Amino acid sequence: MRWRHRVRPGGRGVVAEGLLWAGLALLLVLAYRAAAAALYRPGFPLDDAWIHQTYARHVAAGVGWVYRVPDLGRGAVTAPLWVLLLAVGHVLGLEPGLWVTFLGWLTLTGLAVVAARWPGLEGPWRWVAGLAVLGQWHLVWAAVSGMETVAFALAVLVALWALAQPRPRWDLAGAAVGVALWLRPEGALVLALFPLGLMRIANSTSNHQLPTFLRGIGWSLLAAALYLGLHRWWTGAWWPTTGPAKIHEYAALRAAPLLLRWLRVWQPVLVGPGLLAVVGILLWATWQFLGRWFPLMRIANPTSTLHLPPSSLHPLPWLLLHSLLYAWRLPVTYQHGRYLMPILPALAIAGVGAWQALGRDWHRRAWLALAGVAAGLTLGFWALGARAYAWDVAFIESEMVDTAHWVARNLPPDAVIAAHDIGALGYFAPQPLVDLAGLLDPAVIPIVRNEKALARYMQRQGVAYLVTFPGWYAELDRCSRPLFTTRAPYAPALGGENMVVYVWQPCP
Repeated sequence: MRWRHRVRPGGRGVVAEGLLWAGLALLLVLAYRAAAAALYRPGFPLDDAWIHQTYARHVAAGVGWVYRVPDLGRGAVTAPLWVLLLAVGHVLGLEPGLWVTFLGWLTLTGLAVVAARWPGLEGPWRWVAGLAVLGQWHLVWAAVSGMETVAFALAVLVALWALAQPRPRWDLAGAAVGVALWLRPEGALVLALFPLGLMRIANSTSNHQLPTFLRGIGWSLLAAALYLGLHRWWTGAWWPTTGPAKIHEYAALRAAPLLLRWLRVWQPVLVGPGLLAVVGILLWATWQFLGRWFPLMRIANPTSTLHLPPSSLHPLPWLLLHSLLYAWRLPVTYQHGRYLMPILPALAIAGVGAWQALGRDWHRRAWLALAGVAAGLTLGFWALGARAYAWDVAFIESEMVDTAHWVARNLPPDAVIAAHDIGALGYFAPQPLVDLAGLLDPAVIPIVRNEKALARYMQRQGVAYLVTFPGWYAELDRCSRPLFTTRAPYAPALGGENMVVYVWQPCP
């Protein structure tokens, strides 16, 4: 079945299309927030979101780039640009959740707009690409998570879009890579695609693109130099402490073979319509292989070439490289695979391109069947994702946030508190903190899994109270006296425990 469609660049059509994507994105983010409010109350599904909010509040108030005054935790944030965006909300006096919802709506809309304008997609497939991106419930979850995930995904997708053009827009690609790097340092991986563009310039009859190529590289290198330089200035190290802390904490997961780790990190992000994109790519690749090596396979339709525009394949090397990096260094799958969520827009676009190539000569009934499967998966997982988001928020609000409020009201303001999750405590409680995860103090990173060494460190820091889940440490809380527990129903319902505040006493 062949589609004929005229695309009008610019004009009212572009505005109307953008408004349509904006309206759908707004409905999704508001629905997820409403689901959280219906279950318990609005909030964030991650404690880490409150870490960013703490930095943003200090930046907005002119205190500086610190987690605790005067200078604790200068390097405990990976996404400085996200902190600056959040600080705008604090300057305006907006409630953090409201401002995050606004930013999430904008970035989610941006993803749909870029996907719908992807080069090589024809006619209705442009709309399918936008819907495929918004159909990823993980991205809606991330848009209202308080984290930089969707903003990072948008910066990367803009860079890939610029590189996928028939004449690559190197300036835009380089600037977008710079923005992505300031949202997450692995944004620099997009630079791995630049040599492919250089080969295209070398094979062309004119080298007029070389100056813009060099400018694009220059923008990326400038952003990288500023990112590294500022961290060096803040902490004396070239890199934020968040990466090494998490890599060291989950070092045991790297004992498995790399291929197994790679398959594991993919698993959570393919729970939903993303699986349909993978199926399309694998079917296209298989059919291409069979058609090339077994020509008789083309008897049914000898004129069909299953041509896939190179621009649709363009995101694949980056998303494979991104997933391999996490499988190699940080093969974690918690929080619905949030570290791999940024690959979903690129995966959706590649999948749509594959289905476009596969279905050029399909019968209308086949298209209706495929559309029905895709719509069913999307609607079903939108609902399941909203439920998951509501429960995640209820867990964080009832355990981390409510505990932080109790600590702020009931413990002495100068009491030193040790905790593994410092986000809500840092934002709501004024007491001095000792971070057992090593984000605020790099000295903790080598001993993050050594409880005896942690106990000695806590004694040196004068810790009076320990805030943690009972099952997280086998020894640290064994001789301590429980003082408060949340008793909220959400953590036990999810198979976890209620958080406990202990009067900390080290074992003899």
